[in-house]
Amino acid sequence: MSGVFLFLVAATLAFVGTMVDNLLALAAQLSLQPRHRFRTISAGQTAGSALLVAASLGLARVVASVPVSLVGLAAVAPFWLAWRAWRTRHDEIEPSTARHAVTSFLATVALGGDNVAVWTPMFRAASGLRSLGLLVIFSIFQAALVALAWLLASHPRLQRLGVRSSRVALPGLYVLIGIVILLECGTVSL
Repeated sequence: MSGVFLFLVAATLAFVGTMVDNLLALAAQLSLQPRHRFRTISAGQTAGSALLVAASLGLARVVASVPVSLVGLAAVAPFWLAWRAWRTRHDEIEPSTARHAVTSFLATVALGGDNVAVWTPMFRAASGLRSLGLLVIFSIFQAALVALAWLLASHPRLQRLGVRSSRVALPGLYVLIGIVILLECGTVSL
């Protein structure tokens, strides 16, 4: 049972930790638009997320001949992202001026380097059933991300709080993701 629990924690951390920037970008894009455009812009972001998942799956298959324990060394990516997020936590965030689904799609893909860096080793370490589980979990969290972005965009005070707290929480999330990748891939064991 602990293997299933660790898998659920890893999938949750991988999605949430790598999608905080996308959540804030989507909420910022939505906050600049009338409510009737939310659905179209959200569809662009969701399509970008689907492309990132597909790229991660594809890369995981490319590195299939590499031992999983070596793929776990990719955990250096979330550790680097944690360091970078900590170092830039006080930098100003420029509000997005995106107005269309295509722009939302492109912004999601552009912000997706951390997603692919974290998700690829997870898909590589996952069996067929666990890969399917990752896809289901990521789909559920994607729907939650869009709903939360709509909420943030509708309440500017919540959006400011989300931006402020995520800048402090993001480095810790990346460190947790790195540790989980090392454990999930068997690179290190407890």
